[in-house]
Amino acid sequence: MAKLKALLAIFTLCFYSQSVQLCYANQVEEAGGQNGQTNNFSIGEGRAEFEVGLKYLEGKELVKSDEKAFECFMKSALKGYPEGQQALGELFYSGEGTPRNDSKSVYWYEKAAEQGNIKAMNSLGFMHTRGFGVPHDYSKAYKWYQHAADKGSAEAECKLGFMSFQGRGVAKNYSSAIEHYQKAADRGFPKAQYNMGFLYETGLGVKQNLNEAASWYKKAAAQGDVDSMFSLAGLTNGDESVTWGQKASDQEDFNILTNLKKFQKGALDGNAKSEFELGKLYESGGPGFLPDMHKAIELMKKAAMHKSGDAQKWLGDLYFNGTEEVPRDYSKAFEWYQEALAQGNAAAQGTMGEFYYSGRCKKIAKNYHKAFELLKQGALQGNMEAEFNLGEMYRTGRGVKKSSESAKYWLGRATAQGFEGLTCRADNQHSIDEGLNYDPWPSRR
Repeated sequence: MAKLKALLAIFTLCFYSQSVQLCYANQVEEAGGQNGQTNNFSIGEGRAEFEVGLKYLEGKELVKSDEKAFECFMKSALKGYPEGQQALGELFYSGEGTPRNDSKSVYWYEKAAEQGNIKAMNSLGFMHTRGFGVPHDYSKAYKWYQHAADKGSAEAECKLGFMSFQGRGVAKNYSSAIEHYQKAADRGFPKAQYNMGFLYETGLGVKQNLNEAASWYKKAAAQGDVDSMFSLAGLTNGDESVTWGQKASDQEDFNILTNLKKFQKGALDGNAKSEFELGKLYESGGPGFLPDMHKAIELMKKAAMHKSGDAQKWLGDLYFNGTEEVPRDYSKAFEWYQEALAQGNAAAQGTMGEFYYSGRCKKIAKNYHKAFELLKQGALQGNMEAEFNLGEMYRTGRGVKKSSESAKYWLGRATAQGFEGLTCRADNQHSIDEGLNYDPWPSRR
């Protein structure tokens, strides 16, 4: 009996301790959500929370739940664990498990970067490049990429190369750019290897050398880089050219089928993002499966009901344009656009802003004030249509005070993303933006 009482006492003490700790964690979490203060819990506990969060996020060992992943990452971050802080920044950026909030995303990226987290440094470079959550500043972006590169990030070296070529955040310098690309390529980064091949093929910044170009393309192709395979198909002749072309097509098919399986699994779990991406695949079709608009629409509606702003925008476009499966219905289109706007969807803001700006949609009267509000919201989230039209408003002085400086800024941001209204890349085979394989988005998890 005495032994039983002792065991009960120990159990009670442990239960009480865990309850107090959980309560305290929740209290600190609530405070941290407001002012971002961290606490003194051990890094070991932060790591444990982070690992549980990953299981929820990936649906491994635990039922997938972005909301529970967010809770775990928040607790991990508040305990000072850098990987948890970086992961929390990712969710605030993507809007998974919590409303998107770029300012909070930057805050937690900075916390993680201060502790040497390379992914967070790369993400901060991206946020400053695009002006998400912070003022647009190429110099600060370059600084963060340099910090990441100094810690061995090949991705950061590649982006430093691109910025040096373009003169963004640093004086334009081809030699410096090639040096960065070379470092990233030597570390096995396929995009940098492709870029080295492209430079040697075109003679941009280096003496043209097709053999050297092919050598770099082959290194990237060995890692599954489709662009390099297509480039090799163009550089070679006869059977070899055909072989590389076939490899490129096969790799594209493999990538599609890999995504198909991944999104099918996520859709079964009711994940809105997976439902949306799977809907897009059924819209276009792929290796082994034909386009199926009925299936695509069904998935998009499921994703929309799960609050996917992208799916709601897609449905808005569907009803606005009409198809064989769905007759044009402006009323339904605007209902879905409004749903997407309620989610803060940047593409919907760009589209509706353009409607109010141009007046091309007969159902919506021109309203420069509404156009400006929506376009600015979309532009601040990086929607290039919104950036372009906002730049046009500043350029023409329609609905806003004319400003050549603001016009240049927003039109420049749209150009940097390759907005077709501003660039005709096919007219310049030596265009850096056309040839160099630069993925502006930092690696997600």
